[in-house]
Amino acid sequence: MNRESSLSRFIEENEDSLQRLASIDADKVYSVINQIDLKFDNAILEKVPGEVVSALIDENRYDINLTMLKRIVKFLNPKLAAGVESRPYSSLNELACDSILQNIRSHIPEFVNGIIAQGSMNDFEDDVADLLERTIDNAMLYDIVLSHETVCFEDILSCCGDLASDRKDAVQMLWSTLLKKEKIYLSWKNIYKYREQFEFDKGLLEYIENHSGMLKGQSTESLDDDFIGDFIASEVDDRVLGELLPDLRMQNFDVPISTLSESRVLQLILCNFIPFTAQRYEEMQECCPNLCELFVLRNQRAFREHINDISLTPQLMESLALSEESENETKIEVINTYGAESMTQRVAERLCATRFDISPKVFDAAWNVLDNRKQEELMFMYLAILDDKSLSSCFSDLGGDYADFIDRSSRHKVELKYSDNNWRLAQRL
Repeated sequence: MNRESSLSRFIEENEDSLQRLASIDADKVYSVINQIDLKFDNAILEKVPGEVVSALIDENRYDINLTMLKRIVKFLNPKLAAGVESRPYSSLNELACDSILQNIRSHIPEFVNGIIAQGSMNDFEDDVADLLERTIDNAMLYDIVLSHETVCFEDILSCCGDLASDRKDAVQMLWSTLLKKEKIYLSWKNIYKYREQFEFDKGLLEYIENHSGMLKGQSTESLDDDFIGDFIASEVDDRVLGELLPDLRMQNFDVPISTLSESRVLQLILCNFIPFTAQRYEEMQECCPNLCELFVLRNQRAFREHINDISLTPQLMESLALSEESENETKIEVINTYGAESMTQRVAERLCATRFDISPKVFDAAWNVLDNRKQEELMFMYLAILDDKSLSSCFSDLGGDYADFIDRSSRHKVELKYSDNNWRLAQRL
């Protein structure tokens, strides 16, 4: 009867074969189908007895392809038929036929390769999540799903988030693919949730680096100090970190500077991210001495508040005293606090040219590093703060025309050429 399966091929290859058998008793038709083990891949179901179609469905006598699924859905619920082509999995879930769903879920590879992979699909988010969960152990399959589904998950946890603890490696690989394929709504909240499960792994850092421009200005309410601290300590690109830091703020900065690269610390300083304290400065001095000047210049008010609790090298004292970025208050504080012990020639020469409110000890320190010409300039610049003893010492060191001023124990006449400075000196004396 079925020699070389000729009858089987005839029935299976002719899409209207079941229609032609519509007038025959349904039990007999299905008996023949069972006997020769038929499976249909393009059968037209219109006008076919319901009992025959139901039997075909219940016993999975159909191929999993778009044509058969569209005809089955149309037969069972015509209203859903239009959606099968663009939302195949969602349409089947809406159809809610247990035997069909069970068959599809038992043959996920065939469904993915035969249907999902054939076009651009728009299945609902929950249904795509279900598909991904069922393919989670097969990266090739869920890669196909994500390549053809237009879904973008608003909340990353809605995609296999409940499996993150028990199936950590599998979920991590899946989530990494979600990021690469832009299938997660871009937000700090989703980044936070990813990091909560898998830290700042390579996939997450690449995602942040590729989307830094779009992340700027987004809400950071979901981010806590632990997240921001770990982000700073991560291997994210320095440029990207600097771009995003202005939007990130820690309540308590507790990242050890010693654990960070100098380039990373530079970004933090430029964004005013490290609060200035004496302890932080000492840590900076030990780990990143080249950045101490910038750290002070970016935090001058706080620096002045702590100036008596920290130490400056003579080189740094000089740099701060001469820097155009230093505020006058900072220059005065630096010179008066450190100038007496760490005076340099360059600072002393600046004092000759610019009047600061300095102490006599600082004057003496500056005097000792200058030549006679500059000493004379310094004396005239700070005549107002010099007492008689200090003036006598200056006259003694300068000698020349000023030697006659050294002895002030008796009245005597001294002649000087007229100049503004000498006129001021005469008034002072």
